[in-house]
Amino acid sequence: LRQLRVLDPACGSGAFLVYALERVADRRRALGDPANIATIRRDVLTRSVFGVDRDPTAVWLCELRLWLSVVIESEETDPLRVTPLPNLDRNIRVGDALSGSAFDGEWRITGGRQVVAMRQRYARATGGRKRTLARALDREERRRAIAQLDREIEGARHARQERLASQRTRDLFGEPIPASAESRAEARRLRDALRAFRAERRRLADGGALPFSFTACFADVHAAGGFHVVIGNPPWVRLHRIPEALRQQLRRGYAVFRGAAWEAGAASARASTGFASQVDLAALFVERSLALAR
Repeated sequence: LRQLRVLDPACGSGAFLVYALERVADRRRALGDPANIATIRRDVLTRSVFGVDRDPTAVWLCELRLWLSVVIESEETDPLRVTPLPNLDRNIRVGDALSGSAFDGEWRITGGRQVVAMRQRYARATGGRKRTLARALDREERRRAIAQLDREIEGARHARQERLASQRTRDLFGEPIPASAESRAEARRLRDALRAFRAERRRLADGGALPFSFTACFADVHAAGGFHVVIGNPPWVRLHRIPEALRQQLRRGYAVFRGAAWEAGAASARASTGFASQVDLAALFVERSLALAR
């Protein structure tokens, strides 16, 4: 249980994470952990609890509730002798859990153990030591974000070369084969994606703000193969409330947006495949959660 990692990708004010913290701590005590419950909860909070939410206020409230779950069990009566609460800003992150990519089991950047050690030290650090470790973790997250972009640039470049090569092929009589409208649109999409990836890489290399990324922000979990448990109540957002540009992005990134929920039923009813106008972000959160789990 000391190695357990639990994620809520839409944590809100932390109701599910508080419950997970209490359950894991109680289980550790039942299995014979000799420490008092406040100490166990503090360790679980440092090692095992992770959350993401787009709302900074919700993230702040989540951190506060988790801290209170530790403090409320403390037996120390002198406030000046209470051990400083763990730093949670590397465990509970502000970000969009649907953005970027999930963990790719075939791609790992070395240094996972060092990140684990730094995060553990940072959670307990104060003063100058905390600031030094924060800068080190920032550098590591930036390195991983740039490495992920390099991988995406290489993938887009290779896909575009393949697409252009197929458009230049000729038939048996030596005549060029006309490219379909779909093929031309895909070539334009790959060109635009490649430009966007390169521009973003330059921005990050110049010190620009880091976008949220599971690969960069939870590098230690990525190195360990993913989260053991993903919990929560994902937001329910219908299609008409999603901007068109975001719909296109989500359609490319999520199979549940593109594929049929019940292909046989859709075929017999002569209905369109996929969720179509009924797509909801909650379904995408389920797909993303499965991709983040071990």
